[in-house]
Amino acid sequence: MTGPFEHNNMFGTFLGAGLIMGLAFFIKPTENPVKKRIIWGIFISVCAVGLLGSLSRGAWLGFFAALCLMMFLAPTKKIFLGILGFLVLLFLVGQPFRDRLLFTLQPHGDADRLIFWKSAWQMICENPLLGHGIGTFMRLFPKYAPLVYVHYAHNTFLQIWAETGLLSLASFIIFLWSVFWTAIKTIKHNFDPFVLGVLCALFGFVVHSTMDVHFYSLQLSFFFWLFLGLLHARIHEGVTFTKLAS
Repeated sequence: MTGPFEHNNMFGTFLGAGLIMGLAFFIKPTENPVKKRIIWGIFISVCAVGLLGSLSRGAWLGFFAALCLMMFLAPTKKIFLGILGFLVLLFLVGQPFRDRLLFTLQPHGDADRLIFWKSAWQMICENPLLGHGIGTFMRLFPKYAPLVYVHYAHNTFLQIWAETGLLSLASFIIFLWSVFWTAIKTIKHNFDPFVLGVLCALFGFVVHSTMDVHFYSLQLSFFFWLFLGLLHARIHEGVTFTKLAS
């Protein structure tokens, strides 16, 4: 299942983010919780079916990581424990999902990915601080793995490091951490389901990016930076309001 995207991994990333945001609003206390939770429940169900149907292990991993972060930050824990239990049961009972997970452990399951990562690391070792230049990874990759058809790292952070060096990668990670940490402090100080949903969706995106190069996809890169901008704007709005109120 790929939807409007070229690959099921990309579709899974998009749906995982939508599912996480739906859960954030589902747990929000409202004046009329039954009606709104029914609506959000339908939205969550549609996203969940699509995410499972994508059979994207990276998207599943990103969603699981986002769900764990949400469970840690949300005021209520019971609903998330129920979701985790249901997911474990689903993967134990559902043969297509179980087979897809077991494929990871098979001899050829992730053999190509290991080749990609090893080749990326060899490229990094040649010029770790400054890299080989923006956009050069795919051109240089055949030098390290000439028999492999796919010429990208299947790991955003390794590819950034190989192309632009350690200083660039460190700057990017520090920038992301600063926004995420500010969002976490905002949630702890004043619970906001929008901040919680967007933060966890972006966190799942970042985790999935350790298995793919979504930052190099125009669709998903636009999605990530748009939501990161919305998160920053929401946090800034909350801080400003707090200062004015005090």
